[in-house]
Amino acid sequence: MEVKRIDRQLITEALSLARESKRRRHLILLHKQKKGERMTVMINAFLPGTYVRPHRHNDEYETEVFNLLKGRAFILIFDNSGSIDYERSMMADRDRRDLGISIEAGIWHSVIVLEPAVLLEVKSHRNGYDEKTDKEFAPWSPKEGTGEAEKYLKEMTKKLKSLI
Repeated sequence: MEVKRIDRQLITEALSLARESKRRRHLILLHKQKKGERMTVMINAFLPGTYVRPHRHNDEYETEVFNLLKGRAFILIFDNSGSIDYERSMMADRDRRDLGISIEAGIWHSVIVLEPAVLLEVKSHRNGYDEKTDKEFAPWSPKEGTGEAEKYLKEMTKKLKSLI
């Protein structure tokens, strides 16, 4: 049986790997994913400029929890038309003691960072993780890797900077 520490060394490693990634983020699974396992626990490192396409998890058992370990991260909640729901969105910031959020199934969400950030992410699953059915991308959001996605991210980032 394995034990993994969530410490500064792991956070530094995750951010270093994010810097090497074309997507400007990196995920470290904190356990061996077994077929049918009902929970996924991971460290997710994000750098400014990464685009997390808005999405939702539709299975009623798929709750997702984010807990901030380093940096600041906007965890955005959207309505069905793609407008930000500012009341339910949050800026996770250790200095402000806003550390995390729990998002139930069916809620559109995304993450945008203005500085390097690391989140502990926990997701539940009914019958285990299945990449093909895990997410539904928002139809109003641009596909990752496109010029439209870059423009969308810049617009969203500008809007969020104005809130600080």
